Amino acid sequence: MPTDPHIYILLMEGMIFFLLGICLLLFKTPANSSYTKYRQSKATFAAIYILFAIELVAQWFQRIYFSHNALLSAAIYLTVFYASGVLMAEAHALLYSTSSAIARYHNQLIIKASLYFAWVWGSFLFNYHTQLIMITIASGLLFLQMCYLVLVTIKRTYPHAKAKILAYYSSPIKAFLQVVPTLLTIIFGISSPFVLFCPRWVSQLQTALGLIVFVYLFVWIINFVFYSPQVSYAIKIAEETSDCPQNANQKNNKLSQSLCCVIDAKVQRWQGNGGYRTAGLTIDQAAHDIGTNRSYLSMYIHQVCNKNFYEWIRDLRIQEAKQLLAERTLTIENIASTLGFGSSSNFSHTFKQITGKSPLAWRQNHQ
Repeated sequence: MPTDPHIYILLMEGMIFFLLGICLLLFKTPANSSYTKYRQSKATFAAIYILFAIELVAQWFQRIYFSHNALLSAAIYLTVFYASGVLMAEAHALLYSTSSAIARYHNQLIIKASLYFAWVWGSFLFNYHTQLIMITIASGLLFLQMCYLVLVTIKRTYPHAKAKILAYYSSPIKAFLQVVPTLLTIIFGISSPFVLFCPRWVSQLQTALGLIVFVYLFVWIINFVFYSPQVSYAIKIAEETSDCPQNANQKNNKLSQSLCCVIDAKVQRWQGNGGYRTAGLTIDQAAHDIGTNRSYLSMYIHQVCNKNFYEWIRDLRIQEAKQLLAERTLTIENIASTLGFGSSSNFSHTFKQITGKSPLAWRQNHQ
């Protein structure tokens, strides 16, 4: 029986990955339709955990009962990491992309993955030296794929999702969109092709760090259930074809001058009544209170103010906050509550971000 403790650590880590995957599968979410994409994404993440569990247990089984075959281990390793990268991209697309974008992205990933797996496992039809060359090339292809997923996630998926959420909610984006777990997972994935050419201790270190990263990712997936309906609804709004009103100039997506004047008068009345102070305000709620529809209000904000909904509401609140701070009748906590910021810390952070000074410093400078 082998005495190398690393072999048994592999089995333990494999069991942990498997348990995390099963927990994700069993984790219940509300049955309403706003959680549909979250449930699909959660199941995809669970498949990633189970894939890593299978890979680790396969390594353990091979080292216990068979002579170690480096190329076979490398093929299993590359297959699992490429598949997990594909599934990771799919899981994030489910959370943050429109249905049409998901369908296009899914088809591309399936074709690429099929060709990659055929290349890796087709190498075993040739002699040892050809296998070695093909596996080395496959490692390079894995690195390129992981870099591509970085570009897709950081340059396309998140910015698009952020724009859609900020065009709908007045709440800070950080509550709905967390990039850190994904960044850590991507860094872990990018390093994976090089591990095959490193000493065993590097592989052991990567596996241990990977376990920590995926435990953190597991917690993030569970916590995301609190924000899933808001994100899902904002993405759904962006997909609706009803956002092209007949009374708007569809060619350049602008309101006519007469319609813009009508909406402006309604907006001014709404602002005068302090409608922007409502905590957790959405563009649907604001449009209803103003007396127009979401599409017209969105175009009005962009056309007149050159801002998204979040920026528009934020700036209206900050403008009134300056007046209230200068009057010195309310505490900073009361001002934050009155203007719908949710918390004094959120108010202070937003105020400093816009003015360059904290509310207290601004009040002291405007005595």
